[in-house]
Amino acid sequence: MEFLKRHYEKLILLALSVISLLAVLYMTSVMSDTKEVTDRDLKIPTRSPDYKTLDSELEKYKAEKSAEERGNYSDAVKLYARSGKFNADELIRETQLVWKASTSRSDAGRGHFSDLVDVFKMARCPHCNRVIPFAYFSDSKCPSCGGELKKPSGRPKRMLVFQEGDSDGDGISDDDERRYGFDPNDSGDALLDADNDGFSNLFELQNNSDPRNSNNCPPLWYRLRFRGMDRIELPIRLTSVDTGGKSDPKAWDALIKLQRRNARGRLVNSDDSYRIGDELNFDGRNYRVEDMKQERRLEKTEGGLEKSTDSYVVTLREIRPEGAPDDGKPLDELKLVLGQPVYSPDRRVLLEDIGFPPDANGKRPVYGLREGATFIIGGTGNAGRNVVPMSYRLVKFDERNKTALLEFARGRSGADRSLDANGRRMLVTEFSEIPEDMWVVPPTAGSENRTQRPRNNARRNPEPEL
Repeated sequence: MEFLKRHYEKLILLALSVISLLAVLYMTSVMSDTKEVTDRDLKIPTRSPDYKTLDSELEKYKAEKSAEERGNYSDAVKLYARSGKFNADELIRETQLVWKASTSRSDAGRGHFSDLVDVFKMARCPHCNRVIPFAYFSDSKCPSCGGELKKPSGRPKRMLVFQEGDSDGDGISDDDERRYGFDPNDSGDALLDADNDGFSNLFELQNNSDPRNSNNCPPLWYRLRFRGMDRIELPIRLTSVDTGGKSDPKAWDALIKLQRRNARGRLVNSDDSYRIGDELNFDGRNYRVEDMKQERRLEKTEGGLEKSTDSYVVTLREIRPEGAPDDGKPLDELKLVLGQPVYSPDRRVLLEDIGFPPDANGKRPVYGLREGATFIIGGTGNAGRNVVPMSYRLVKFDERNKTALLEFARGRSGADRSLDANGRRMLVTEFSEIPEDMWVVPPTAGSENRTQRPRNNARRNPEPEL
């Protein structure tokens, strides 16, 4: 004890020195080990997936031979095996839409597990206002309420937004309705055409024009949309051929009926006799009778049966006017068959004017135009929709992309006539520049300035709200 009392300070100092030495040795070891750490040492190991992919299930499904064994597979796997691809829309239409709760597929993942979800479009039913798969919007019925669901058009409709200051929710503010003499509590006046210019009151207000002034309206070409192509029937028909008992076609006389405009602009019919080599003019072109012959043709009877008959055919070939430059276009050749209509090799584009409410048959005026044709939109009276007329020319059309390019028929020399007053290219597509739910509707019977317009949740021919 006496030794400890004398030397306890030295013993404590010795213990601290030993601890310090051990600490230095440990830190040196740690620093040495740190220099050997790699990226692999720092990488967090990932869990293997615990879900079953369709590809793996498909291989097992194909390996099974009997129907009893295959009966345990889901409808998704069966559809995938039949079509070769996973189609959510098709699966929704063919199954009962029974969704199974997700569960772990391995004991190791009971605490937390992963699953695959196929994302597909949903839409709100316009009848019951419930969200349903978009695939049902294909002329079928809502699985919730049974309401009829129409296939939507290619272009989505503009959705009205109820906002403050719009009592009837028709898209026109109460201030604007009072300013232009409309009823703030009647949503039906939004789609009426107060100035009869072919644009609804709502569309005019949203395009900064005056719904009460027909001379202040959006560009008239906005009212057009591409509706397809059509054949052009020419105003000519072969009515008879007089052979005179001769076999030489050069001695035959062909009676051809033509429709022309006289000096007063009226359409008149003429029946004239022509021989090979004679010339005639119609449809703004010159033709020469090139050949006549008798040939056997197959015709269908009213019962759908085919019968063989002898008929006469007269061939006309286009000729260029004397002195006209060669534009490189091939000359037309027409074949006139006895008693049958004659069609031009050219085709015309059909442009529908949606500035008119549909008639009793749901039809609107349609312009049938060939390239280079001039037409007029507007005028006075019901036929013109009471707007200053505008002359347009069809520059060209693209049948594949369903577009038609227009230009002003009259304008400044050197200016780009295909640009409207707003600087927009006048390219008509299958969708008009006016959203479909802003087209003009006719007033209800017995009322000149009011009509009942369906609200958002009960519109006619409703489109799905994506």
